[in-house]
Amino acid sequence: MAQPYFGAAGAGEGTLLASPGTLRRFRVATTSQPGTWQSEAMVFPSLNPGQVVTFQVRVWDVTQAATYAQAEQRNRVRGVSATWRRTVAAPTDLLGR
Repeated sequence: MAQPYFGAAGAGEGTLLASPGTLRRFRVATTSQPGTWQSEAMVFPSLNPGQVVTFQVRVWDVTQAATYAQAEQRNRVRGVSATWRRTVAAPTDLLGR
């Protein structure tokens, strides 16, 4: 399972929040893009266009834990991306893409 986490620009990993409704399963090995997840627009609550935000993707084995926090607490297989910053686009910036 993969899930994006977000927080204020420059926020540390420990303060990032899971974005609700953004859990993504990985594609299976028999697809043309194994190990990736389907891209689609995601909504992050309380972010405003032009705001700079820190993001990170966290992954874990959903057969061992329902959430990343559970995987961490149970010392199960998990991983995290490096953090990166992004400027939030206006909803109209996504039209026509």
